[in-house]
Amino acid sequence: MYEIIFSEESLNDIDEIKAFIELDNRIISEKVVSSIMNTIQYLSVFPQLWVLKNWDSREIVESVYKYKIRYKLINNLIYIFTIYKYQNK
Repeated sequence: MYEIIFSEESLNDIDEIKAFIELDNRIISEKVVSSIMNTIQYLSVFPQLWVLKNWDSREIVESVYKYKIRYKLINNLIYIFTIYKYQNK
């Protein structure tokens, strides 16, 4: 398994996502954050399965609420550097 490291920005992203959704519904905000964290934990087992965005980063889309998680693989580390809402155009 790979170790997961969160950047300061990714931790802020999670806090902002939770706070924004919590304005309408605290229970849903907890479910969204839980789903994001479960997706990140899944990465610790299968980090190379998702889209290679450029030569040094990958993205996975959390499947329920559609948040993108951008990360890098560095040796046996998964470095989470941003989380944002997926906008399907």
